[in-house]
Amino acid sequence: YALAFSVMSLVHTSLFVWLEASMARFYAPESDAGRLPAHFATLYRAEAVFGLIAPVVGGAVLMLVPLSNEMRIAIAAGLVAIPLRSLAKMIQERRRAAGEVRASAALDMAQSGGAFIIGLVLAWAGLGGAAPLIGLGGAALLCILWTLPGELRHAPGGRFEIARARAYAGYGLPVALSLILALALATTDRFLIAGYLGEASV
Repeated sequence: YALAFSVMSLVHTSLFVWLEASMARFYAPESDAGRLPAHFATLYRAEAVFGLIAPVVGGAVLMLVPLSNEMRIAIAAGLVAIPLRSLAKMIQERRRAAGEVRASAALDMAQSGGAFIIGLVLAWAGLGGAAPLIGLGGAALLCILWTLPGELRHAPGGRFEIARARAYAGYGLPVALSLILALALATTDRFLIAGYLGEASV
């Protein structure tokens, strides 16, 4: 679980955090300027592209790397959970930026509580280290099904704008890089311990 969660966190931060940060940072000025359709379309379509890339490329790498079946399943569960968690986080950031504090907090609590319950049930069912990661993805999916239709009604008819995406990346990628450095310092020792002393020592 510790190793799979570290992989999930690094991939999530590398590919998706800039989108979440941009949703929070640019929502208010884009709303004031009446440009929310383009704001939503650019971020959500970029999210969809990366949401397809991460599991597919990650799955291909998993097939090539020598890992135990339990480890492979746990990492795969984490990779599938990443785009779901990121999309739920973008919805949460939109609500927070719009001043919908109660709705944002409710979404956060629903994800945390749902992930715990789903993960606990799956752990009892014998899924091992993959159980909490499936719980994270499952809770995020339920929250998305609950909230996304309402979110998309806020800004219909938007179009993806490459210049806007570049501007968002210019803001969000430095944020992501700083978080990646912190994650690397906090988690890479787990991979070294696993390599030299085995997964049980992690």
